Amino acid sequence: MSIFAKIYDLMMYRLEKLSLASRREELLKLATGRILEVGSGTGANLDKLKKDADITLTDPDSMMLKLLEKKMSGLGINGKAKRAAAENLPFPDNSFDTVVSTLVLCSVNDLEKSISEIKRVLVPGGKLLFVEHVRDKNLRAWFQDKFCPVWSWFAGGCRLNSRTMEALKDSDFIIIKAEHFNPAETIWLINSWPVHFFLPFIHGFAINTKGAIK
Repeated sequence: MSIFAKIYDLMMYRLEKLSLASRREELLKLATGRILEVGSGTGANLDKLKKDADITLTDPDSMMLKLLEKKMSGLGINGKAKRAAAENLPFPDNSFDTVVSTLVLCSVNDLEKSISEIKRVLVPGGKLLFVEHVRDKNLRAWFQDKFCPVWSWFAGGCRLNSRTMEALKDSDFIIIKAEHFNPAETIWLINSWPVHFFLPFIHGFAINTKGAIK
């Protein structure tokens, strides 16, 4: 592992413990019915879901799926794990009542296709719950655009200038809550001016309007 990857992992570990975990927990209280999580990764959301949740996890990495299955078993969750990228979800239309996406849409290969797939598998009126890394505004956005190729190189393909909110609105999701936050403004040891450019997030949920009368 490169020194850059180690620095990134350390920063994300601190962010998870001091900021992101509490937001995940708050958000996942809204998860109901048939739940799909895209890009489940290490399963950071699993212990925040009810044990009797009807949950399906996806991740494009087969090794990660084995870890997810082991973690679900340890938590007593009777869920399913399938290998799939967000751009090509192997489920019929209207399969889920809730889709969860946390720190995923900034790293997908095709943001618009991923959102289109999420919309397709959600029932009309279904919820998309998200905590996502997004493009900021003004000077910070300019810096993100310039630095994005370098950041993506050592941060596993993450695009710190992802225009996720714009893409959701373009797909006719109704944004019910969208709270911007930047952990660098409040967490000690990462509270330095340059770090602010790397850590703008958005936290909230949206409703699928598919089939709705507008």
